[in-house]
Amino acid sequence: MELPFVTAAAPHSNSPNGMGSCAAHDYYAAHEGKGWVKLVGPEFDPVQIAIAMQLDNPLRKKVNRALVVLRENGTYQQIYDKWFGGP
Repeated sequence: MELPFVTAAAPHSNSPNGMGSCAAHDYYAAHEGKGWVKLVGPEFDPVQIAIAMQLDNPLRKKVNRALVVLRENGTYQQIYDKWFGGP
């Protein structure tokens, strides 16, 4: 994963810093950067992520229902915690 603002400075600095996509930084801090990258400060300029489908796509209702089920049964949070480090 390439996070040029952070990864370019981090190995060579006592005070790495950068900004960018929150989800990408969460992932990086929970995996490759674990132990030497720390996310600080409030999230700003959050970006919503979506799945776009045509209204007549036969999978649209199935995908929407699956997303509701994943949120309701806690699976979405488990996946988020695994890949983005969780709260």
